[in-house]
Amino acid sequence: MTTKARSRKAAHAPAPVRTVNDGVVYLGLTMIGLFALFIWGLLVQTQVRAGIVGLVAAAAVLVNFYAWRAYAGDHQANWKEALARIPLRFAGFGTKGGRSLRACHGQPKARTALLVCALVSIVIVVAVAWFVLPITV
Repeated sequence: MTTKARSRKAAHAPAPVRTVNDGVVYLGLTMIGLFALFIWGLLVQTQVRAGIVGLVAAAAVLVNFYAWRAYAGDHQANWKEALARIPLRFAGFGTKGGRSLRACHGQPKARTALLVCALVSIVIVVAVAWFVLPITV
């Protein structure tokens, strides 16, 4: 290589990280979940209702898991932060007019919102299971 070739700057610098709208993340995860439910229905045709309950439970687990990780102070990818914002919005974190998502680390208000979200998630999963799954005595 010549000196001129070495003196040039590299043109392959990585592109800056783009933020993705939260609605796009929610839509994408909904589509992935519905596709998984479709595959589940093709493979196990008799237990599609259990797949619906599993889909709701998986969504609740993902939302709560990433919200607790944000509360612990972990830096996460954009789509994980979008899921973490769902329960933390009620405490004023991760909103446009409120505090940032990083500020929720160790805050009692955020912890209360996360505990309430965990209880509401359990109630939602139980309610979906109650209405979707057949009751046999």
